[in-house]
Amino acid sequence: MLSLILLFLGEFARKMRIEYIDRMIPPIYLNFIILFIRIISTVAAVFWCMYNAKSNDIIYYIFLGLIYVYILFYIVRITIDSKYCHIFCFFTFIVDQFVITYFMYNTGGVYSLFYSGYFVIISVASILLGLYYGLFLAFVSSVLIFYLGINAHLDILDLIYKIVPLFIISLPSGVISEYVAYYSIIRENLRAELEEKNIQLTKYIKEIDTLQKQLIEQEKIKILESFTEDMSHVLKNPLMSIGGIADILDRKIKEGKIEDIDKYVERIKNESKKLNVVLNNVLQISDGKMVFEDVNIIALFNEIVADFQKRIKNLNFNLNMDDHIKFVKLDRKKFAVAINNIIDSLLESTKEPATLYIQSYQNLISNKKILIIEISNRQHTIPQAILKNIFEPFVSGGSTKKGIALPVVKNIINLHGGTVDVESNENGTIFKITLPSDAIFLDCSSISYTYTEPTVFFEYAIDCAKIAKAKGLKNVFVTNGFLTKLAIDKMKGLIDAVNIDLKSMSESFYKNIAGGRLKPVLKAIEYAKKQGIWVELTTLLIPTLNDSNEEIEKIAKFIKSIDEAIPWHISAFYPTYKLTNIAPTHIKTIQNAYDIGKSVGLRYVYGGNVTKSDLENTYCYKCGELLIERRGFDIIRNTLIGRRCPKCKTEIDGIL
Repeated sequence: MLSLILLFLGEFARKMRIEYIDRMIPPIYLNFIILFIRIISTVAAVFWCMYNAKSNDIIYYIFLGLIYVYILFYIVRITIDSKYCHIFCFFTFIVDQFVITYFMYNTGGVYSLFYSGYFVIISVASILLGLYYGLFLAFVSSVLIFYLGINAHLDILDLIYKIVPLFIISLPSGVISEYVAYYSIIRENLRAELEEKNIQLTKYIKEIDTLQKQLIEQEKIKILESFTEDMSHVLKNPLMSIGGIADILDRKIKEGKIEDIDKYVERIKNESKKLNVVLNNVLQISDGKMVFEDVNIIALFNEIVADFQKRIKNLNFNLNMDDHIKFVKLDRKKFAVAINNIIDSLLESTKEPATLYIQSYQNLISNKKILIIEISNRQHTIPQAILKNIFEPFVSGGSTKKGIALPVVKNIINLHGGTVDVESNENGTIFKITLPSDAIFLDCSSISYTYTEPTVFFEYAIDCAKIAKAKGLKNVFVTNGFLTKLAIDKMKGLIDAVNIDLKSMSESFYKNIAGGRLKPVLKAIEYAKKQGIWVELTTLLIPTLNDSNEEIEKIAKFIKSIDEAIPWHISAFYPTYKLTNIAPTHIKTIQNAYDIGKSVGLRYVYGGNVTKSDLENTYCYKCGELLIERRGFDIIRNTLIGRRCPKCKTEIDGIL
């Protein structure tokens, strides 16, 4: 067991020295530390001997001699070649044995406590130097013990009892050390072999990389040659057409026949536009940079349609765009090129007059909203031979060879994170573009900061409100009302409306149920109203806690004292979280609170979390006309004319 412990400590020390100590402490300083520790231990042993010995002078001189010997060993150690280090250590251990023997001689002989020093020296030597060095040191120790035993007149059995353990400790320690050394050599050989393999592998990787670059260059050259050849075919027709028309014009001008010149000039313009489309597509292939912006997609399609109708006579468009989706995050220039290419492809071989149908709508896929744009021509059919490879550049299909216009479409839509597909049959051809949900900006008019109390992320909410305000959006806070005047001052001009929870008019309710205070909420309501922020209040009626007529009337009167135009939302309670022992609020309680609010003189009172829909509606406070009919979050009917009641023309509050 001692051998295993020493082996573990020895291996740990070796690793520590290799990995840490040698990096931090130069060998010369490390050797000095070892020498210092050795001298200190020797000093302690000498003083122990002087305390027990008969002749202190002899011990003193031996002590000085040992110091000189150790210093000499130190000088030799720092100058000796490392390959002879084990020999140096071996002789050091022998000297240590003589020192131990001398100390034993002066402190009780064979029975001295210094006897255990043999075990330490032999174990360490066996582990560090190997089996044979350990056995030899055990033999030396045996001779020295035998000498001490003879002087002490011990019998042979006692001597054997003292000597045999020395060999027992050296044998397993040495064997383990030899195995460790053997496997260390194997490990070093494997590491050297691995390093050599890594060098070879690095060399092979460089060679493969060089070959790969050569292949890529060759492939680029082939692609460029093929592209050049195909582009020459694409450009050939319009160029030849322009050249032919120019020859005709030249001849007619020379002959003085100028009556049809406008017709030929128009044809040259059309062929030039075709060339411009081709060159634009080539530029789109080479330019992979995207510049995204918030694009009004309805306005973009109107511009594209107007441009085509200017160029092509008798071309009609049936445009049906989703009004709820106005802004989409697009690269405007590239997306316009894609749409133009699709429309051009749908007009090929189409007889005039032609009608193209364009529509956009939302769809839900995997719980994510996507935008779908469909462009179709019911008079146009694409042959099946072309259809299967229609988005591949310069691919032949029957007698027709396609160019790069539709491959450019696919590339542009893919860069937008979308897809494009085409279907064609006897009913016509339809291109379907699908754009991801993160590209869609719904036509929202406001942002509501709710569910999580907005004062928790107040700075972030204000930063968002600034951006929203710059884009023409309104901002709404839904809050518990624990707002300081400073916070409300920062909200002014950014937060257009605030819905505050007025839970009760009882201080004890706020303290015991809500864990807050009533007065700060009342002050915040009053101050927000003074600062010109539109204020609405919500009260959750909890049975037995805040639903008494007295409590409801107090809330209603407080609201009127601030402004009778403040809307009051009365919500029904449902048991959850920590209040599962209370029954839900009855519809009659909500109706009663609604009636109290109206009787006090509040203009706008609403019932929430209930199925009785008439409590959700907005009525004219003057004539009682139904103005806005609601069902949950949906508006069923809105009869307002601007901000006024259609019947009595009274101006209605709260329309921002």
